[in-house]
Amino acid sequence: MGEATRRTPWRLLYEVLIALSLYDEHTFHRVEHLEAHRRGESALPELAAAPERADEILQFLDLSDTPAPNQLWDYGFASAERFHRAHGHLNVPSRYLGPDRFYLGWWIGQQRSLRLNAMLLPDRISTLDTLGMLWEHPPRSIERKLQVARDYMSRNGHLAPAEHERHGGLHLGRWLADRRREVRDRTLPGCYQRALGEIYPWWSEPWPPTWKRTYAQALAAARKGDLAFPTLRPQTDHDPLTRWLDDQIDNLTKLGDTRHNLLGALPFTHPLALLLRRPRGAAEWAFARGLRAARTFRRNHQHLDVPSWYRCALDGTDFQLGRWISERRRDPGALSREQLDALEALDMRWSSRRRPCAG
Repeated sequence: MGEATRRTPWRLLYEVLIALSLYDEHTFHRVEHLEAHRRGESALPELAAAPERADEILQFLDLSDTPAPNQLWDYGFASAERFHRAHGHLNVPSRYLGPDRFYLGWWIGQQRSLRLNAMLLPDRISTLDTLGMLWEHPPRSIERKLQVARDYMSRNGHLAPAEHERHGGLHLGRWLADRRREVRDRTLPGCYQRALGEIYPWWSEPWPPTWKRTYAQALAAARKGDLAFPTLRPQTDHDPLTRWLDDQIDNLTKLGDTRHNLLGALPFTHPLALLLRRPRGAAEWAFARGLRAARTFRRNHQHLDVPSWYRCALDGTDFQLGRWISERRRDPGALSREQLDALEALDMRWSSRRRPCAG
């Protein structure tokens, strides 16, 4: 396969897949697996008829079938053999770290998960069976608890249960709190940190748990079209999620980059949703800052006729909102279409009384 792709457009893809396969034995097969799911087909390949006279044809074509190398799997199996020779079984605790400094417990759990999802190659299954491999995740294993966490995430959209909360027969809230504590103490093996991160990337972020839960609710509602963007009328009887979103806009600079990006991922078409999207570059940051101040003024005064001398407090500093509005009116051609739409959503009055064109 390597020689066949040399000096072809496929060479880079081949090299990437080979590199990935050093760490993941089903890299090549996952491509076909995901493609079949995308088309709505069975992930199991259909058996094709065996080619006739294959042994005669191959010698003339000079073809060879070279499987992708997989150093991690070979290393893991060698470690499993050593454990089996020493203990007479393969019931490896999830966190077992062998004398070879290899996390054999994690590797065994990974093989079980791959087989459960029909993604472990048959020859791998047969090879592990020679060591008496038990394929069910033990009830007390981390892998079993990861399955419970995955199910909770699929139902709730987050992995921030209350500490007393149970799910799937597991004190999930307490278990996750212990794992977060281990992350802070740097004692949780990286393989399990990655496993939890694949379920919910922000599981160990030190944000308030209520923020994670509320964001999950807001995202689900926005995807269904059930989340209203905050209006500019004072004392509006918004639903709780819209009020929460209004507060997030007012406090964007306190949230940090990741939460800002998450808010920007909410599927809104409202012009002022530009506020939620994290700016790129100094010019966009400056505009976003002025837009937030203008939105606050518009909500408080119900107009945007800001005196040129007007100043306001913004992010703990003094902001010249009147001057900012005047500059936007003076040079609307410097604004993008999104920026023009956002200002007009605040009822911006242009000096020409006509909508300017985006530059």
